[in-house]
Amino acid sequence: MKFKTFLAMYRNIIILLWWIVILVLFKITTNFEFHHGLSLLFIFLVVFVPLGFYLITKIYQQKLIRAKKNRKGNYYQRIKKDFEGKQLEKNLLCPLRACIGDMDIKIENDEIKLIHPQLICTFQQKKATIQIVDTRVCYGYYYSFQIDRMHTYNTLHLQYHDTNYLYHIMLTQIQLLAQEVLLYQENKNSCLLTNLDQTKVLYKENSKHYQKEKYKQVKTVEIQKHI
Repeated sequence: MKFKTFLAMYRNIIILLWWIVILVLFKITTNFEFHHGLSLLFIFLVVFVPLGFYLITKIYQQKLIRAKKNRKGNYYQRIKKDFEGKQLEKNLLCPLRACIGDMDIKIENDEIKLIHPQLICTFQQKKATIQIVDTRVCYGYYYSFQIDRMHTYNTLHLQYHDTNYLYHIMLTQIQLLAQEVLLYQENKNSCLLTNLDQTKVLYKENSKHYQKEKYKQVKTVEIQKHI
């Protein structure tokens, strides 16, 4: 349990204990004979400190209640709500614009698409994806138990995290892809995305039966800032 949650749950008991401590302290030290501004200090400690503590923990408790209600909803509906309430704009779109420039937004058939000349981010009912245009590179972010494709570069069980976590890991992946010019290689059965000197693998799809097959299509990929 977080410390803030503990304080919010037991604030009434904590305030009662605070009053007892203050009353006992003033009884022992002054016997409630106030002079030199002690009366103002007493009022501050007995009234304003508990009141401030109560208001802060009450606000935090309401925030927890709202978050709990949101978690009960369908994950994609939460993403749509974030989009309508500018949460997605703040936590994903704005950082993306700073990294790779403008992205077109397209909403249709229960699907939200962020479209860039070199990238497409898609939010669907079961998952979100990051695709590099004209390649087979596709990173999957699943928030459903229904997995349509098992892959090393899929991220699972995102339904146990809030939507901001999803936006963060998608943003981190895109920032990684946009850091440098990349090398993409493909044949009929596999593909490979690396940095130019091939010391870092960013995506690999390779059947064991075709590991020795040479790549027939080779090209560079650069996620340029779109204006």
